[in-house]
Amino acid sequence: MDFELTKEQKEVQAAAREFAQKEFKPELARE
Repeated sequence: MDFELTKEQKEVQAAAREFAQKEFKPELARE
């Protein structure tokens, strides 16, 4: 089985990470 993320999934993941970095303080992200 191929567990690699699709291109779309990787784009969503990157967008979510970017959003989280902008919206949340870094100290909260570590919890």
